[in-house]
Amino acid sequence: MVYISDDIAEILKHIASWNVDGLLLCYMLDDDAARVSAKFKKPIVCIDSYYRESVGDFYVVGLDDEDAAYNATSYLIQNGHSKIGYLCDNHEVTGVDYQRFRGYRRALRDAGIEYSDRYFYLLRPEKEEILRSLDKICDKARDVTAVFSVSDLYAKMLICALTDHGIRVPEDGSVIGFDDNLYAQWSRPALTTVHQDVEKRGSVAAQTLLEILSGNPPAERRMINHSEVIIRDTVCKIG
Repeated sequence: MVYISDDIAEILKHIASWNVDGLLLCYMLDDDAARVSAKFKKPIVCIDSYYRESVGDFYVVGLDDEDAAYNATSYLIQNGHSKIGYLCDNHEVTGVDYQRFRGYRRALRDAGIEYSDRYFYLLRPEKEEILRSLDKICDKARDVTAVFSVSDLYAKMLICALTDHGIRVPEDGSVIGFDDNLYAQWSRPALTTVHQDVEKRGSVAAQTLLEILSGNPPAERRMINHSEVIIRDTVCKIG
């Protein structure tokens, strides 16, 4: 059974009505994970979720998002970039985007580059806000030589907006994404990005839940997939 919702109350209502042996939960954070754990007393495997160990006794399948973002930002630095923007859609202090922000900050710090809030670009993806926020980001992006985006979708949206503002990618500014989905592979210029195997993550999560239900749970509670920077056409070397 599959259910998708942003409303944790609705999720809990459905969980209570389902006669299931276990759950796969995606993108759970501390408070929501705690509420699910209190409501559902059967095996749970979380995918791409971040929470305190005290919240619940979960198995987790995910990516080392901080390390992946560190490698992406380091690739930009290796290509001569020191003024690097960070593009996301929230200020949350937990979750996937925050871990990627930590990796971005750590790569700057290790390279001796001072972080500036001027380079934090907040995209508002709501229909009525998106064009206005992209215009503001494009104006700010003239102060940097590269931008790290937390997703390929946002990276391609930014590239389209930059092009409309007369800023060429990568000649006038480099962009790197995250995911390696079809946006990255089939757009032009093809997007340099971080590859993650989401299909494998789903398979590992499902297999983990089946092993738990069969009485043979894995020894490790946190299973981390690897990532790699895929070099294509949206990052150029400078300096």
